[in-house]
Amino acid sequence: AQLLAFVSEPILVSRIGSLVLAESLGWGTAARGRYAALEALCSIPGMFASGHAQKKLGTAPTLMLGSVAALAQHLLCGWWVKESWQQCLMPLVAMLRGLGVAPLGAMLQRAVEDAGIAQAEFSGLRSALQSFAALVATILWSRWFSHCVHIGKPRRFHLGPAAVAGAELALGCLALGLGGAA
Repeated sequence: AQLLAFVSEPILVSRIGSLVLAESLGWGTAARGRYAALEALCSIPGMFASGHAQKKLGTAPTLMLGSVAALAQHLLCGWWVKESWQQCLMPLVAMLRGLGVAPLGAMLQRAVEDAGIAQAEFSGLRSALQSFAALVATILWSRWFSHCVHIGKPRRFHLGPAAVAGAELALGCLALGLGGAA
């Protein structure tokens, strides 16, 4: 699940997402830069409130809310957004997406402690996994975007990150024991 989270990190997906904005909406460099700043700004409240939300709602609901928001954001970008004003509404979803930050970190910390892994070792392993995910994401998202442009549907790019967000949500449910099995 952590690998999927790294592969679908907003910073990695937004690199190609910027090209989607150029292809599908005709946005220039300055407009894409302003949008990236707006999206980053809107994600801060969710990340800031993540710990508080986890205390109020619990780990599972907060993690699921963040994952559902990521899935919704990509699906809306892939199928609903046709105009610039619609795209400008998407950073509002990023506020909820940030809620998943604290619960995921807490779950990882708990798993590390339960496994008896030293903090320094975990930090090194996590950094290696993040670097590997960045490599995979760069290749994956570039090739997927090229395919979407080739078929004349650049906005379909967002369905790739949506699929990863859906898999991340499913794995999160399994990890939290929310699969429905009693």
